[in-house]
Amino acid sequence: MPRPKAYKPDEVLNKAMLLFWSDGFETTSIPKLEKHLGINRYSIYDSFGSKRDLFLKALASYTGMLIDTLVAPLESGAGGLSDFRRFFAQFETLLAKQKVPRGCLLCNTAIEFGARDPEIADWVKSYFDRLETAILNALLRAQKLDEITGDASLFRDRARVTRSSLQGLLVDLRLKRNSQEIQPALKAVKSLCISDCLA
Repeated sequence: MPRPKAYKPDEVLNKAMLLFWSDGFETTSIPKLEKHLGINRYSIYDSFGSKRDLFLKALASYTGMLIDTLVAPLESGAGGLSDFRRFFAQFETLLAKQKVPRGCLLCNTAIEFGARDPEIADWVKSYFDRLETAILNALLRAQKLDEITGDASLFRDRARVTRSSLQGLLVDLRLKRNSQEIQPALKAVKSLCISDCLA
């Protein structure tokens, strides 16, 4: 009968996610993981596989958190601008919670890997596409509610600008700016997306 693990895999995975988020994949060595996670490499391999496997699991855990917190409410909302503004408020809350300015694990991963690992690149692009589509659909709902005016092409452009601008702000945060420093830019992004579309 196998001995029960002396650690909780979910807790270890969360610690690994935070380490990858702060330090990236390449500079996170197995010895660094052992020290940070409090388990040896054999336990890491037994529970999670290779370092890359552990990274992919951490990336999936992080993405799930963002989807639950930011994207799913935007996708399931029945409002228009109210959903859009709630999304920005939640985004601002997530930024304020970052006592250590890590930015975004997905943005950091896109910068670190580029397209050299197709599986990771597809994972990151899939999330960004889903976020952009959620923003677009909120704008289209707002149009149907007569809150804003414009055509689908305009809203697609605004959704892409919004998504890419938020990514840029998260990269800015990674450069050790605090959340207060980027508040004016965040406010400008929200305003830019809808300012000249208001009905």
